[in-house]
Amino acid sequence: MMANISVRGLDDLAIDKLRREAKKSGVSMNRYALDLLKQGLGFSQQKRHETWADLDHLAGTWTEEDADQFAQVTGQFREIDDELWK
Repeated sequence: MMANISVRGLDDLAIDKLRREAKKSGVSMNRYALDLLKQGLGFSQQKRHETWADLDHLAGTWTEEDADQFAQVTGQFREIDDELWK
């Protein structure tokens, strides 16, 4: 079973450090925090981080203008070319 938890009470300094270390390791903040918890609980002797080819580093960084521009330049990908599907 997998459970979700919320961690409350982290100050800005701790969050910034977590963000920097996760970025340096090439993983999401969530993955980095999970690894730290597992290590602290003795499930892992060393830091091991999986590298993902995802877009976690972009989450929450786009402005509405960025999103509109992205939608505009990628709009053609939503079009279906009927000739290709005959």
